[in-house]
Amino acid sequence: VKEGIKRQIAVNKLIEKVTSKIDAPKDSEIEAFYKGNPDAFVKKRGVKLAAIVVDPRKVAENDTTVDEASVALKIKEVGAKLNQGADFATVARESSEDASAQQGGDLGYISEEQLKEAYPQLVGFMNPQFPVGKLAGPFNIENKFYIFKLQERSEKDETLTLESPGVRQQITDALTNGRKNLVSQAYAA
Repeated sequence: VKEGIKRQIAVNKLIEKVTSKIDAPKDSEIEAFYKGNPDAFVKKRGVKLAAIVVDPRKVAENDTTVDEASVALKIKEVGAKLNQGADFATVARESSEDASAQQGGDLGYISEEQLKEAYPQLVGFMNPQFPVGKLAGPFNIENKFYIFKLQERSEKDETLTLESPGVRQQITDALTNGRKNLVSQAYAA
């Protein structure tokens, strides 16, 4: 077993060393990838959400919400902070009991179809009359309590270009990771 572990560590170090020398893709390769995968660069109609999650189950050592009373108290405290104008991301980092707390509660972009599936209570966020930046909740979803903030709304499908924020980096990462995987598979074999 020891020899096997030593061998695997040596192989991993070798792969890491070799893959660190992989060149970044050229502009022509990025453009070819973009043109060859047009469906991957369509931003669907949807919303960008952030959430503060209070989970009545004890999920961490310092978790104080273990019953309905403690959940109600925490939700009330969080709501009071937000109503006093506290920054949502800061309150999420301090109070949320979810992995998204580290990103200030950011759940990312969710298409309208995904929204209907995961959070049917929030379909109203797609209504243009619901203001961006507004809070909604608390909602009880699968025995967790959520306070949501609408960060952004896209009311129609949008085709992203190579100049759209993050697209070039997304393609560069995909191509680089693909090359690294290919090299590491070859070395592993």
